[in-house]
Amino acid sequence: MSSLNQDIVRRLSFPAPEIQIQQKIAAVLSSYDDLIETNKRRIALLEKMAEEIYREWFVRLRFPGHEKIKVVKGVPEGWEKQESSKTFAVLSGGTPKTDIPVYWDGEIPFFTPKDANDNFYVLNTEKSITPKGLRSCNSQLYKKDTIFITARGTVGKLALANCDMAMNQSCYALVQRSDMAVYFYFLSMKNAITYLKGVCKSGIFDNIIVDTFKIVPILVPPDNIVKHFNGLVGPFFQQMSILLQKNIILTATRDALLPRLISGKLSVENLDIMFPPGMSDV
Repeated sequence: MSSLNQDIVRRLSFPAPEIQIQQKIAAVLSSYDDLIETNKRRIALLEKMAEEIYREWFVRLRFPGHEKIKVVKGVPEGWEKQESSKTFAVLSGGTPKTDIPVYWDGEIPFFTPKDANDNFYVLNTEKSITPKGLRSCNSQLYKKDTIFITARGTVGKLALANCDMAMNQSCYALVQRSDMAVYFYFLSMKNAITYLKGVCKSGIFDNIIVDTFKIVPILVPPDNIVKHFNGLVGPFFQQMSILLQKNIILTATRDALLPRLISGKLSVENLDIMFPPGMSDV
């Protein structure tokens, strides 16, 4: 058809179940949507709690035992303000050739700036590559809980890998140089980037290069405080990861059910369904 107008659309017909069946189908699918939204709200709450504890301890400096520690020029005694380039190894990525099909649509998630969202963790990526694709490019297979930061496009967004994944050349992977906890370092970088974006007017975050990390400071407390903090917020991050994976499963299940319910392959006619609150008037 060269064109489509309202008259043509009005003449289209398609099979549809009775309204009572439609309502039951909608109730089943709405239950999945409600669970997904509830998990999203729980993830957002856990992120907010972790960030608030970080700010209380390391921005307002009301960490455990702070009453006994002297603060000189905003830095408690025994703490160190250092360049983030000294805290992390800044590693790069790469992209397999796009015209070679055997490199793409594999089982390895491939992180790009498009995959950076407002959540701490990223699990699903728009693209994926094969082991051959990984071997053909400059990216490593970065482990779970690697910190990714976008360097071009949407600049300065951070994400934690929720599984092993590769990364393209428009991002950097930040791998901590010590064995200390990643949750502290992730929130430290997130706080530092947010602060610098707010005070810098020089266009420093139009794009990020390796040398940028020489001017992004990290306030590093003694090991015992970092371990205490990580032990406190670690369960929050672990629960976020679990809820994110649950939402992936719920979404896939809902999307698989939809065509089977509409086609009648799965019948809801004889089901006694309790309608969700949003359908309480049914």
